[in-house]
Amino acid sequence: MRRALRACSALPRLAAPAGHALAPAAPLARGAPARAFAHSPVDDSTAFRRAALWATGYYSEGSVLMRSARELHVGCTARADSEELSGGCALADDFRTRFQLQSLHVWLVLARLRTEGERGRALSQNMFDIFWEDLESKLVDQGFKFLEIAKFTKEFQQTFYAAAHAYDVGLVNGDAVMAGALYAHLFGGEGSVEQLAQAAAYVRREMAVLGAIDSELFVCEGQTGWAPPSR
Repeated sequence: MRRALRACSALPRLAAPAGHALAPAAPLARGAPARAFAHSPVDDSTAFRRAALWATGYYSEGSVLMRSARELHVGCTARADSEELSGGCALADDFRTRFQLQSLHVWLVLARLRTEGERGRALSQNMFDIFWEDLESKLVDQGFKFLEIAKFTKEFQQTFYAAAHAYDVGLVNGDAVMAGALYAHLFGGEGSVEQLAQAAAYVRREMAVLGAIDSELFVCEGQTGWAPPSR
């Protein structure tokens, strides 16, 4: 079941990063080969495999965006599971904190995708669906029953929306407001001033990293290029 990706706030969307406006695709010259077949020479089996993939929709925009959404999700999960990151921020090692860390990185990616037009909206929805499917799978692995999973998923969704809205507000109102959002959500109402300042600086840095990624690499391949947590 697809879940609606609600707008987290009425704030204006982020401006597109410099150098990332999408230019109209140039038409192929008469007789020019399709991009996927441009590499030569290729043997017959390779050419047949590529033709079969085209025929089955592997290279369709929908399929490309779904694969990219999975890559983005994997990247967010890996960063949230990073002991270097959680240890550097002195965060608790529990399910709630890992969920909040993953939510933070999902929000970072969704915020970047606001600059990508229709493709960004489609990719955001795909990633949002995968995020909750993965959460439900984790709850199943912990032995929860169907009704319990439905209840907990609803509660986690409310938690995510509240955090995402707070991060949106922090993004446009400065590090002090962002630190307050992180204090309330990621840190669960705990944490020193130094920890909060470090976390707010981390968010700003990762937003800049995502903003610098080429649109095609980000949207079509799911590349994030997260900076080392301790940098």
